[in-house]
Formats: sequence, structure tokens, C-alpha cells
Amino acid sequence: MIHGIKKFLLAKTTIAAIGVAIIYQFIMIGVVLPGYSAMPKNIEKLPIAIVNEDNEQGNEIVNQLKEKLPLKIVEGYSLIEAENALDKRELYLIIHIPEDFTANLTKQDKQVTINFHINEASQALVSSTVKMIATEMSSTFGAQVQKDMMKGVFAQMQMPEEQANAKAEMVATKFNANVIETNEVRDGMHNRLAPLFLNVANNVSAMMVSLILVKSLNRLRPLIGKWQSFIGLIIAVVIVAVLAPLGGLGIFFSIENYGADTFFTMWAAHSLIVLASTLIFLISTMLFGEIGMLINMGFVFTQIVSGTGILPREMLYNIFDVVRVVSPMYYAVQADFTTLFGGSQLAPYLLGLVLLAAGGLFITACIHACIPEDREPRPSII
Repeated sequence: MIHGIKKFLLAKTTIAAIGVAIIYQFIMIGVVLPGYSAMPKNIEKLPIAIVNEDNEQGNEIVNQLKEKLPLKIVEGYSLIEAENALDKRELYLIIHIPEDFTANLTKQDKQVTINFHINEASQALVSSTVKMIATEMSSTFGAQVQKDMMKGVFAQMQMPEEQANAKAEMVATKFNANVIETNEVRDGMHNRLAPLFLNVANNVSAMMVSLILVKSLNRLRPLIGKWQSFIGLIIAVVIVAVLAPLGGLGIFFSIENYGADTFFTMWAAHSLIVLASTLIFLISTMLFGEIGMLINMGFVFTQIVSGTGILPREMLYNIFDVVRVVSPMYYAVQADFTTLFGGSQLAPYLLGLVLLAAGGLFITACIHACIPEDREPRPSII
């Protein structure tokens, strides 16, 4: 009995299972935790725009904002330009100071207003951060900083100090933070996280499919021919890409019905990510066999960070920003944000997936061309 147990424990498959479990821990924790440590370190890289249409008191407000906000402040946009950039998720908040801001300071029946434009179709982290900023400015900036600033303004008008203090108190209550939200997201965290988790599922399924199909390719190549087997492989990948997303989308749309148009648009985008991901994962599995799965696993976890489902691209560390360019998950997540919640850019993300799929197909074809038709399959580690 002891001999049998010892033989089992020392079997190649048992050792491989232990090794894969340990390596999996190193890959996941070693990639994901350092990647997400960018928050809050890189919060100052989050771009927001200040559109100041008031050349008097508005300039002082801009200076106050630059001192107090821990974000990357961009100026020079008109309001229309800034709104377009916000819709494309190139900006994450617009602070708009209207041209009548100073004029309304001395009118008792008028409020002084600052508009905050927020695109809801963005990462949950970004949305909550910019909303917090708007709320903080409404309570703190409006009640305290604005009050101190106005005392100086009234003093410059040669107003007696007591009268200036009274006016300053009035201004503090006159301040209004007007939050304007576009591309509203439905209630429920599952809606906000759907672009991330749906595409994690697509990515993982593509990784597993690549391993299985390479095993089939290696087994059938000597039997049916080199290029016949490769063409069969590609056709199988296309079939999987079309059918696989239906599982995740079916479950999601059974919970939240976004309509037929949204379903078919997402189906097309998800088919493209499964296609592109599978073709890219095939590169490692064709070159290294089952060991290539570990490389693909690292790529999956890197994409979870660089796919911008949690952190926006501006906050990513450089290595993840580089991976983002060749990450199918990035383009699919952004396409889902636009399709589900709104935005002006969809075609560039779909084009990115098409280009990645074409690149993956070209590389896998080159690798296959270099493999001898009668090469023996790599021995299985499991």
C-alpha cells in the first residue's frame, strides 16, 4: 500500500500538478497585485479638463483648483472639445466655470455655479473618484475656499471689512456644484463590471481552446497532412469564436436586457476577442506545447490589469501600458463600455481586434510552416 501511494505521489502528473499550482500562484499574485498598486500612486495621471469662460474671478478659481486637486489638469479645451474628449474617455472630468460666474457674485438672487461633467461609461474606480471630487468641491471648496477668496475680492472693492465678511458668508451659500452625468450606467455592480468579467471569461476560454486544438493539430498532422490540419485548426477557431461568447452573453442578458441591437453588437465584439485571443495563445502552445500554457496564463493576468476594466490606461504602469497595445482584452473592454453605456468610439476598438487576429493568424501560419510534417508531438507533461 505504501509503495502504491509513493508511486502515485512521485508520478509525473502529480509532480506537474504541484508545480502548476505553485507557478499559478506566482504568476497571478506577481502580476495582478503589483499592477493594481498603481492606485492611488498614479492618481495624479488621471486627466481632467478645466474650461474657464470667466476671465475675472474664474482665473483665481483655476489657480485654487491647480493647488488642491491631485489630478492631471488639462487646459485649452473649449467646452465642446472637452465634452467630445470626455465621451471618448480621453478625459474623465470637466470642471466648467461659466462666463457669468463673476457677474453673479454681486447679484443676491443669483447663484454662482460650477459645472462638473462626468462620463458614467468608465471604470467604477474612475467614476467614484470624480464624483467624490465633485462632492468634496461642493462642500469644502464652496463653503470654505470660496468664502476666503471672496473676502479678498470685496476688500479690493474698498468695502469695509465687516461688510466684506457678511458678503463672503452670502457667497458661500450661493455656490452651487452642478453635476452633469452622461452615458448613465444602470444600477448594480454587475453592470459596471460586466465589460471586465465577460472578457476575462472570453480570454480564459480562448487559452484553454488553444491548448486543446494544438493537441489535435499535432495528432492529426501526420494523418491528414500539414496544411489540411492547419486549415482545419483555423476553421475550428472561427467556430469556437462565434459560439463561445453566447454562454456568457446569454447569462448576462438574462439578468439585464439591453436589447437585441446591443446583444448582437457585443456578440460580434466578443467573437473577435475570442478569435484574436485564441490565435495569439496558439503562438505559445505551438512553440512550447503545454508549457506554453504557463506563458499564456501570464498574458491573461497581465491583460486583466492592462485591459483597463478597473484602472484607466492613464494610470497603468509603463509595462502594462505597453501590453495594452497588443491586448485583445483592452479593445474588447472598451468596446463593451461604449456598447453598453454609451460613447462615440466603437469602430477603432473593433478594428484593433481585427488587426490582432490578423497578426496572430500570420504568426501561427509562419510557425506552422517551419514545423516538419512528420514531427512527433511534444510529450505531455500531464
